[in-house]
Amino acid sequence: MLEIQSLDVFHGRLQVLWDLSLAVGDGECVTVLGPNGAGKSTLVESVMGLNRPARGSIRFEDEEITGLKPNDVAARGIAIVPEKRELFGRMTVAENLALGAYGHGGEVDARVYDLFPVLAERRDQLAGTMSGGEQQMLAIGRALAARPRLLILDEPSLGLSPLYVSTVLESIAALNREGLTVLLLEQNVRSALEYSDRGYVLENGRVVIEGPSAALLEDPRVQASYLGL
Repeated sequence: MLEIQSLDVFHGRLQVLWDLSLAVGDGECVTVLGPNGAGKSTLVESVMGLNRPARGSIRFEDEEITGLKPNDVAARGIAIVPEKRELFGRMTVAENLALGAYGHGGEVDARVYDLFPVLAERRDQLAGTMSGGEQQMLAIGRALAARPRLLILDEPSLGLSPLYVSTVLESIAALNREGLTVLLLEQNVRSALEYSDRGYVLENGRVVIEGPSAALLEDPRVQASYLGL
């Protein structure tokens, strides 16, 4: 579904991604792991059209999308939950969700409320008054309201309590089981690998390890660098 080949991306004169290649198959949940500064967010921004690669190719459903504007990328069926969530705090839950569903006449898919019942209970609450975990559910719900074929999540567990981390990751796994293709970028290595099919490890903008998630959990390099084993 998503295929990235030989991607080089710069911020000014600084090269951030180096010859990066990865793929996400239809119906897969693929995780990209790595510490802060590894290039995960730059990768997402490049897919979404916020960065123009100096070299390489990004294809979605066999169509070249490299260099397209963000709204054109979104129109093709890719939705993102950014690291900073970027909700409209002075708007209600229902209004935030309706913005996500703008391309569908503002009609929010019922599965958003089925997945996160708290959003149904708090339709009229201002988004800015919700807890961090509830805001993350709203951010995911707003992305789902666009009815994407590929959902990209950038650090969805960042800053959440352990309870909300489990809730959010389990909801992502449930969406994937229903057939939604997911690209998950995470620092929470163990949890991300437990909920995904395959993984890539980024260090300094390069893919250094890749493979099935179960194999990465047993990889001595991953265990030593990321799991403290």
